[in-house]
Amino acid sequence: MNTQLKVFLLAMTLLFIGSCKETTKEVVASNENESPAPSLKKETKIETAEALSTKAKEMQITKLTEELERAAKEKATALELQKKKEEADKLATKIKMDSLQKVMDDKNAQMALELEKNKAEIDKNNRDRIDRENERKHVNSNRKIRITVNRFVCELSDDEGPNNDADMDIFWVKVNAFQQSCTNNESKRISDKDQTIYHWRGPEKEVKVGDVHTVNRSVDIVFNNENCDINKLLLHLDGYAREQDNGSSSADEEGEKRLTLRGNKAFGNHSFKLRSSDFVYRYEVTISKVGW
Repeated sequence: MNTQLKVFLLAMTLLFIGSCKETTKEVVASNENESPAPSLKKETKIETAEALSTKAKEMQITKLTEELERAAKEKATALELQKKKEEADKLATKIKMDSLQKVMDDKNAQMALELEKNKAEIDKNNRDRIDRENERKHVNSNRKIRITVNRFVCELSDDEGPNNDADMDIFWVKVNAFQQSCTNNESKRISDKDQTIYHWRGPEKEVKVGDVHTVNRSVDIVFNNENCDINKLLLHLDGYAREQDNGSSSADEEGEKRLTLRGNKAFGNHSFKLRSSDFVYRYEVTISKVGW
């Protein structure tokens, strides 16, 4: 039964009981007024009626009280159920929100992984691009210089008197190359120490004026023109020739010469002479840029 309806019925019952009680009092009073001296039997009947009426009223009150208590319990139960329903709704909402949050967290984590992957790929591409640029820059900045020994040409051959030509057994040319006073204060060797371009040693060979000892041997050295101006190039070319006097009273004859070349003036054709008392040789070299 609806709680409000039960309260209403209880109130109406109480009003009815009160009304009955007043009516009983009026009837008793009227009887007293009409019969000032009632008999004992009539009084007993009245008392019995009143007792029965009071008993019925008490039973009605007890019943209504029980109904009120039951209604109150039902109301408390309804409130408790409503409270539990609200708690269940809150829990369901929280679970739903937690689920949505987990989905969002998973998506965010996936996005973070994708971003990290993309960033790693971008970083790799950037490193590769920088490496390519550096490699290209390195290739472009590290220029080759080629030193070629072309030949030795005999200009004098006189071994102790006329009709006695020199007997040659050694020819060699070596280079020492440097970058000096570069813009980053770098000064370094760019060739091996006494790097050999050509070396010949054979059985002695009698030579005459005009004879040519053909060489055509080259070496390449690398010059860094990014950090150093080409005018800071320094080359030392050392040449050597020997005339052997085996079985004679005279000593072997040697001719040695260093040619120093600097900067742009180093490029082109050059020659210098190796001299001794028995021979003069002119050796010819070409210095060129490769890939510039």
